[in-house]
Amino acid sequence: MLSLASGAVAYFTTTGTGAAAGGITILAAPTISSATPGAGTVALTWSAVSAPGPGEVSYYLRRDGGAPEGSCPSSTATATVTSCTDTGVAVGTHQYTVTAVWRSWTATSTIVEAQVTFGPATHLVLAASTTTPTAGVADNLTITAKDQSNNTVTTYTGSHNLTFGGAASIGASIPSVSSSAGVVTSFGSVTA
Repeated sequence: MLSLASGAVAYFTTTGTGAAAGGITILAAPTISSATPGAGTVALTWSAVSAPGPGEVSYYLRRDGGAPEGSCPSSTATATVTSCTDTGVAVGTHQYTVTAVWRSWTATSTIVEAQVTFGPATHLVLAASTTTPTAGVADNLTITAKDQSNNTVTTYTGSHNLTFGGAASIGASIPSVSSSAGVVTSFGSVTA
């Protein structure tokens, strides 16, 4: 009987005389090298594993013990890729493993955690630098992308368009808004 460190046990029986040599090979476990959270996503990369014999090694991912989403391979649909992006990931800390598969052999990585702090952007929030603006004095506005739970989406890169409304003129004054680039736009016009 031969006992392997991974918990597998192999038995050999034989009869006869003579000399022989035997070799043992294993399927190494992959290593998750990066797990980068995004807006309701986690981008994962792992090391490739060499097949111990003819044939290819494929992989599947698990998130919190279950199947991932997005472009990640699952236990029912393995793939030879070494990276993927898991989508539909809720805010919170999640545990990932990747399993290498060669024929009937499998080897699983250690657990890697990824903390998702925001989901996809669902709305924009406009805030002024003061709650008591003064006519004729500049007041900086900040536009922040938020997810459905009002978490700030720090990776949002879409447009931030606003339409300001109000009187086209107030006496001799014409209400306007200036962008961060210094472009002045009158009320009633779209700003980018």
